[in-house]
Amino acid sequence: MIVTGALFALGIALIVTGSYLLVDGASSIAHRLGVRTLTIGLTVVSIGTASPEIVVNAIAAVRGATEVTFGNVLGSNIFNLLAVLGLTAVVRSLAVGSTTVRYEIPMCVAGAVALIVIAVNGAIGTAAGIFLLVCFAAFLGYTIISGRRTPEIVEEPKHLGLNPALAIAAIIGGLAMLLYGGNLVVDSAVELAELLGVPQRVIALTVVAIGTSLPEIATSLMALFRRQVDLAIGNAVGSCIVNVTLILGLSSIITPVQVPAGATLDLAVYLIASIVLLFFAITPVGSGRLQRLEGVTLLVGYAGYLVALVLM
Repeated sequence: MIVTGALFALGIALIVTGSYLLVDGASSIAHRLGVRTLTIGLTVVSIGTASPEIVVNAIAAVRGATEVTFGNVLGSNIFNLLAVLGLTAVVRSLAVGSTTVRYEIPMCVAGAVALIVIAVNGAIGTAAGIFLLVCFAAFLGYTIISGRRTPEIVEEPKHLGLNPALAIAAIIGGLAMLLYGGNLVVDSAVELAELLGVPQRVIALTVVAIGTSLPEIATSLMALFRRQVDLAIGNAVGSCIVNVTLILGLSSIITPVQVPAGATLDLAVYLIASIVLLFFAITPVGSGRLQRLEGVTLLVGYAGYLVALVLM
């Protein structure tokens, strides 16, 4: 048990470190090629922070551990909406931008509804995976277009990051860490489930989901520290959309993703969390902000969900 837990922790550490190396290396090369900072942030960084989920879910899909695939996506989304946003709102109230209320949060709700409809047959196959990837392409296009409409108020940095040799080394090293760490996470998660006598879904919904969400946690907390509070909520909501469309779409194309027993609870919690976030954002009570009391409500909701998982 101790060895398995240590291997799981090592795997998480490797994929988180690998994702940061990948983002730094790719961003440095993009800067040197003259790509705008905003475009890099909307593409390289956003997909790079999702790379732990992408790698873990792809490996799990290849090995047929689709309970890990499905549980990781839902677990990460529930954790982002309830725990990450709840914690950051408790530390400091979060301003919700007009475009976030008008587009991103409703997209998150729509993604939850679409996932429930797709999962009703008990499996997510290739056709559903292609549909999800088309939705991701549409979301990425919207993100880039909306970014172009918002002028950059800061100058392009004169420092271009790593030199080309170090940037390439960072990309190669990051990818190697992601692949090796992803294998460790999947193998140890399956073994932990067997040792503890619990479904793989529960391990994926909790420790795997939280572990692979570390880049998003770090991004939100850093945004909060820099007083970029709108970025904190945008990062969490955007990650949920990417998880459902890109990550679950890719996984289901590799192999059909079986919807595990008990997933009705997880799907319901994800949908309710999305709707509650939208309610908090548009009601006069929040005045366009997530207040501390609402943050506490989100955290209590996540704690209640974990209790329900244990009881079930």
